[in-house]
Amino acid sequence: MKRKGIAILNVLAWGLFWIFGFIAVTSPELGERQIVIAVLLSGVGFLVGILTYLKLSKPVRPVRASV
Repeated sequence: MKRKGIAILNVLAWGLFWIFGFIAVTSPELGERQIVIAVLLSGVGFLVGILTYLKLSKPVRPVRASV
């Protein structure tokens, strides 16, 4: 169940990165402050996405049944 939560967080983080990154790059009507906020949110999404991906990419030890 723990890995499932990390995987959900990973998807949400990458979504945050792509959505706010796209807004920061393509929106011509935003002020400087709004662009900075969008870039910061995108950066947070990037960092969390990378960290959760690295956490998920570690090999999982199989659980051995004790007899």
